Amino acid sequence: MKQQRQGVRSTRTRIKEESNAPTLPKRKDVYVKIHNASDTMHTDQTGRFPATSSRGNKYIMVLVEVDGNYIDAEPMKSKSEGEMIKTYLTLWTRLTRTGTVEPTTHILDNEASDEYKKVTRQNCTIQLVPPDNHRRNLAERAIQTFKNHFKAVLAGVDDTFPMRLWDKLLPQTVLTLNLLRQSNAVPTVSAYQYVNGNFDYSKMPLAPMGCAVQLYQNSQRRNSWAANSIDGWYLQTSPEHYRCHIIHVKQTKSERVSDTVFFKTKYITYPTLTPADIITKALNDLTNALKDKNNDEGVRQLEALKQLDAILNNVPDHAKQ
Repeated sequence: MKQQRQGVRSTRTRIKEESNAPTLPKRKDVYVKIHNASDTMHTDQTGRFPATSSRGNKYIMVLVEVDGNYIDAEPMKSKSEGEMIKTYLTLWTRLTRTGTVEPTTHILDNEASDEYKKVTRQNCTIQLVPPDNHRRNLAERAIQTFKNHFKAVLAGVDDTFPMRLWDKLLPQTVLTLNLLRQSNAVPTVSAYQYVNGNFDYSKMPLAPMGCAVQLYQNSQRRNSWAANSIDGWYLQTSPEHYRCHIIHVKQTKSERVSDTVFFKTKYITYPTLTPADIITKALNDLTNALKDKNNDEGVRQLEALKQLDAILNNVPDHAKQ
């Protein structure tokens, strides 16, 4: 959730200035918006994440590329000089790997170290924001957008999902975020498509991150009478396989790629006949009885729900009566 913006549907009474000028008829006006393609990128770091990941990561470096409106994120173990340089080079390589985007200007926070600036100058020119002025760095706004999206992802993970795996959810978090963002340079495509090309859901199906799953085990991996599946948590779609998912196996505490996964999402439930349905039907019957009317509305639906409830719960025929 985000705080409501000011001035939306305001109830303040505005005083209209009287004018003797004649009212001009409305024309078919054309509005043009010009985007200045500046090949600029911004980076900044988030605050410390509440949980340390299994790989020792505690922070996240967020990058925003202006022309594509693209946001990327990479976890960091600390804010040391060496760790920031390593994370920056990872983000730069990932951003420019397709050759479509290659920024020429990099806007940094005023507290960047000399060695960090030296490495950055090898790829593009740098600019430092004024001291204590965070509005000049677009990465500050990108951090807010990214954090809101990532917190929404974390709010939907399974109750048993170990928070030490939070950094392994970042790749698909970045993917889904940029699929929802519009490119600045080419408004008809998403930010993801502008930087990485088309996304084919049929090749890389997406699923709820952190969801509890049942992972199929091949006969070569299990004993003769062992179960056909084992428990795990969904991390992300596999970018290197066709229609496969990356799963963190609960038993072995390792990652495994599989194309046969059953998602035990808690938001998908079977329809059933609840006490509320029965009470609602009884109240409608009583209301119509007081009006000397027969209430046949909902009878077939109620019977259908009873039959469906009996089928799903395997109720014997003699118990239905």
